[in-house]
Amino acid sequence: MKRSLLECSLGLAFTVSALAADAVFSPDGQSVTFLPPTDTTNPLWRVDLNTKVIDKIQLNLPWGQTVRSLACGAEGETLVLTGQAVYVHDAKGTRRLCDTGEVHDVQDLATAPPKAANGMADWLIVTGIDKDGPAPHTGRICYARKPGEMAFVPVFSRRIDKVGAGAFTPNGRYFFQADDALWEGHFSFTPDDADANPILDAVCIARLEYRDSSISNTGMFYASNTLAAAGERVYVALGGRHGDDRLLRVTMPAKPPPNDGTDSHEALVAHYAMESKVLSSAKVLDGGQHIGSLAATLVKGEERVFYLVRPDFAGARIKMMLWSSRTGKPEVIGEFEAKQ
Repeated sequence: MKRSLLECSLGLAFTVSALAADAVFSPDGQSVTFLPPTDTTNPLWRVDLNTKVIDKIQLNLPWGQTVRSLACGAEGETLVLTGQAVYVHDAKGTRRLCDTGEVHDVQDLATAPPKAANGMADWLIVTGIDKDGPAPHTGRICYARKPGEMAFVPVFSRRIDKVGAGAFTPNGRYFFQADDALWEGHFSFTPDDADANPILDAVCIARLEYRDSSISNTGMFYASNTLAAAGERVYVALGGRHGDDRLLRVTMPAKPPPNDGTDSHEALVAHYAMESKVLSSAKVLDGGQHIGSLAATLVKGEERVFYLVRPDFAGARIKMMLWSSRTGKPEVIGEFEAKQ
């Protein structure tokens, strides 16, 4: 089922409580698949960025299962995470890949690329509540599923209590949000040890939160749970207190930073210098009341960033946005009416 964006702008109305967290570009960067705002009859939409035509995708999921997150598979297929399972959707239809099993409140699907090192190529990564951790109701950790296996297993990581959304680069670098900061890490696995779980070793590369004590009560930004990576850039949506969200872009460190501690004075200073360089590269690309469904890609040297902006007042329109490094400006490529 296809409709032009003009038809959608004039004829659709939604009751919106929150924006979906995920969107994915096609491998050629010419279309984006995303979770539409509360369109329960068509769980996925795909927009052609050239024609601005939307294709509505029926997944035929089991009754009661709703989409929570998306990822792109190694061969361009769409991977779909629900609260109970991961599905594969391609030209042949939708099929179950594996269950999420004991992962509680599963979110944030990511796929390790074929070039991922340390035995983690093509693994699936999700986040879930760590029922056995020090904060059993709020702490979140990663869970990983090896290709061919049916179960997700917990990933061991020290000192990271609330892992959020993450994204891999094609060459296997992994960036994720945790505790209002941007982190880079890598997964490793010892295949000869049947009892060993995967490990996530990571380093904070930029503290993104902002706070002040202004009497205006607006002085706060925090890293919301939406993140994308493409080329040499990482894109993060910052939530604001009593104000608009911000779409932020930073440049990755030239190489993955070491995570072997800061026992020496020189290592500590070098780490601060790395964080400073990442933060000094920050650029605000756009602002809007609520930014979500973030995706990014690199097409022949051009950065493309897709996202939705939802105002929080009655009668507002949800805007579908595309930012391009070719123009350096955000472009509205569609609008949808929303009822509060």
